[in-house]
Amino acid sequence: MSQVIYKYPLNASDGLATVKLPSGAIVLSTGMDGLQQLCLWALVDKNEKTTKLRDFLVLVTGEPTSDSILSGKFIGTVKIHEYPCLIVHVIQVEA
Repeated sequence: MSQVIYKYPLNASDGLATVKLPSGAIVLSTGMDGLQQLCLWALVDKNEKTTKLRDFLVLVTGEPTSDSILSGKFIGTVKIHEYPCLIVHVIQVEA
């Protein structure tokens, strides 16, 4: 097995980002990359040919949300902007 950590941009439209990840990928964390883009990092087998679409909620602090987050997996909290301060929370949910 050839395990590597890869970065995947989170392009959230209406608070939802769908990312194509190799099957078996383990999402490790989320944060801002050097280009100031919200991303997630995942441990993947670089030889895996099959992929799976995964959905991630990107929620701003204080924003109303649905019950779908209750069954989701918390990935992390990220400061997007210093001023005005914007904090988002990334939660993986079932597609």
